[in-house]
Amino acid sequence: MVRLTRDTIDDHALTQWVRKNHCGAVVTFLGTVRDLTDGKVTTHLEYEGYPEMAEKTLVQIEAETRERWNVGEVAIEHRLGRLEIGEVSVAIAV
Repeated sequence: MVRLTRDTIDDHALTQWVRKNHCGAVVTFLGTVRDLTDGKVTTHLEYEGYPEMAEKTLVQIEAETRERWNVGEVAIEHRLGRLEIGEVSVAIAV
């Protein structure tokens, strides 16, 4: 499952979506908006993207993951739009 969204990412729901009885673990990655980058204060981030290209790239990342490792479900969500400090910008669950 690959998705671009302007909505808040529900990382708990994403984790639950990939959990299967035949898989013994779930690994997650959450990218969040931080308040300081190289000593410079960040107040928010604006994510823009060309949806067709971004989704194609995310699908390619999923395919490469499946080629390298024997994984169950893979879920990748990436936010678009304005994100405030602490918000999840990207979530990956495998």
